Amino acid sequence: MANSITNVQALTALVEFAQANGYADADVLAKVRKHISVLSKPKSKSDAPSKTQVMNQSLSDRLYEFLAGCESPVTAGQVVDGMGSAFVTTPQKATILLGMLVSQGRAERTVTKGRALWTAVR
Repeated sequence: MANSITNVQALTALVEFAQANGYADADVLAKVRKHISVLSKPKSKSDAPSKTQVMNQSLSDRLYEFLAGCESPVTAGQVVDGMGSAFVTTPQKATILLGMLVSQGRAERTVTKGRALWTAVR
């Protein structure tokens, strides 16, 4: 598709074509114009973090403290056992939080014998 156009461009062209060819159903044209105005509005994004993002940041800070206190690399399952299920309930959640720490440069991930091991960067 070499000449792709947006929905707004397509609907605008449709309205112009209808007007040029004498299509006079005002209700239909008004509805199409309303759709054009809705599609043209910019989507608003909140700069404030969501509740989940705030909670995950708090959990990742606690997780970093836990990792920093470990003498050897740990698995996600060991994180769940060590921190308690009140903080991190599943190894999958621990893996997500550990991934956040890696992306922040606060932890390292290594794979040994097919198992992911995590250590804190000090």
